Amino acid sequence: MLGNILMHTAESYSKNFIYITFFSIAFFIALIIPMLISAPTYVALGAIYLRTGSIPALGYSEILVLAAGFLGSYILLATGLVAISVVVKAQRTLKKVSEEVVKGLQRYVLNVLWLYVAVTLFLIAAAMLLYELGAQFIFPVVQIITGMYVLMVPIAIVIDDIDVIKAFGRATSAITARAIDLTAMMICLLLLMALVYGIMLILLPHTIAVYLYLLINGLALSPILIMVSIHTYLSKYPVIY
Repeated sequence: MLGNILMHTAESYSKNFIYITFFSIAFFIALIIPMLISAPTYVALGAIYLRTGSIPALGYSEILVLAAGFLGSYILLATGLVAISVVVKAQRTLKKVSEEVVKGLQRYVLNVLWLYVAVTLFLIAAAMLLYELGAQFIFPVVQIITGMYVLMVPIAIVIDDIDVIKAFGRATSAITARAIDLTAMMICLLLLMALVYGIMLILLPHTIAVYLYLLINGLALSPILIMVSIHTYLSKYPVIY
């Protein structure tokens, strides 16, 4: 099954390379916005993470700027993810890609955006609670599980044309059915990200390495992860696979 998923991913990527690359620009811009607004973030494996421990020290104006910046990032992330999901769906259902993308962006982006906002608030609350309990070591596990849902729920919304609540159920079904494949692919991608990021930090000045890697992450690694996740979700339909 993993071989079929990777084969369909490569096929979709090659057939829709221009569309996917164009919409992946949104991921790169979304990644650099938190850095441009001087948010309390840090870079790890080429992604931007919020320093939740710094939030209590921020003033109201700083919190507003932070919220606006992350909201802008989330709009771009939602747009890119929805667009790529619609591209793959259109290809698999033999519909005109450009028309389906326009319809999909109008129909799904807002639902995915509110999902991102809700997940962020959940992660902030979870991080602070675990910090107070002295159980910070649990937080990476929470992030991994949440990350799978952040990928799969929007895909379920687009592919099955359902609301967020139903999408959670479909995403859970897909994650449990393909847990081993998903985990293996995420680990492989994380190792690749770590390797490439490490090489760049060795060869280039830190600032250049960070921005260059965010570019590679946005234009290549993130779309590949999304494409693999889409086809992992689609693999639950025997007619397609």
